[in-house]
Amino acid sequence: MKRILTTAIMSLLGLLMAVITGCSGDQPTAPLIEANSDGSTVFLAPTGGEPVQFAARVATANQERSMLTFAGRSDTVIAAHNCLIVRLNNGQETPIPFVDIKPGDSMAVEGVRQQSGYVLAHQLRVCQENGGQCDLEFRDTIITVDYAAGTFMVAGRSETILVDSGTLIWGKIIVRHLGDNSQYQNREMTGGIACKENPGFYTTTSDTILTLTDLGPGDVVEIKANIIDENTLLAVSIKLANCNYKECSEFDATLAAVDARARIVTFDGLALVGVVCNGAKLTGLDGERLTLADFVAGELVAVKGFPLDGDTLRVCQMEKLPSL
Repeated sequence: MKRILTTAIMSLLGLLMAVITGCSGDQPTAPLIEANSDGSTVFLAPTGGEPVQFAARVATANQERSMLTFAGRSDTVIAAHNCLIVRLNNGQETPIPFVDIKPGDSMAVEGVRQQSGYVLAHQLRVCQENGGQCDLEFRDTIITVDYAAGTFMVAGRSETILVDSGTLIWGKIIVRHLGDNSQYQNREMTGGIACKENPGFYTTTSDTILTLTDLGPGDVVEIKANIIDENTLLAVSIKLANCNYKECSEFDATLAAVDARARIVTFDGLALVGVVCNGAKLTGLDGERLTLADFVAGELVAVKGFPLDGDTLRVCQMEKLPSL
């Protein structure tokens, strides 16, 4: 009996030592877990570990496990049962349930990183809903554009501004068309007015959906954006706001020469030198995406671009057309 009692005491001491060791600063205790009747798991209050704080855009939201992942981050976040979840709206915090968090929401996270690597959150602050709302609105001048990366920077902010497939880019554009203008003379068109300019030319003015390659350094833009992190914003919408409406050129022409390495093209019968953007939309006869090396002299193409200095044109779109 004495031997059994001694063994029990030693086992109890060993278990106590394991708990003490497991709760040390070097080895914080694992998250407390409670099982629901349906078999799902609830994570309780945050325990010891590395404090974590960041802002990012929600990529996925698992309602059953109260789990979030984020665009551009490897962290997986689990909301503790007593996590404070609020939505920011005009500076006011409104409590919301976890189910109201949706992919695409911009969010600030505060929590503790566990031994498992998960971040157990004690506070989630959603920075307004999607649907046109955003974290920031500002007007500024573009200073650099990386067309290939889909990013740009403006003069008054230090963050890189990211453009993705959901970004709306638009502006009031004067399009200078090369071609027969007889059907457009002195007649209103959908979304704009067409007018006679010179023989063989006509212009249209309208609100036009654009792409990033339609923008460049010096353009004034009005931006609505969400916060990704301290160095990155994601543009929700970009309005080209230059007071003198931006003029672009659209025309069909035959390629005279193509220099894929220098990204320069010229056209038969036109005194224009086209500089093709790294992010330009280049397409074939069936709409397939191409590289500049897929174009050769003698091919008929449809071109869209913006005049630069002198006779230089920044080409943002070029599409192959069937030969006449």
